[in-house]
Amino acid sequence: MQSLRAPSSGEANVTLAMAAFTILASIYFFNKAQQ
Repeated sequence: MQSLRAPSSGEANVTLAMAAFTILASIYFFNKAQQ
């Protein structure tokens, strides 16, 4: 596992995209649940 040791730019972009999507989805569903 190469977690923080310079992955290829493609892998880094996919990881960042997945993280951002997960965070945004969590916030979105949390806000919907509050209403």
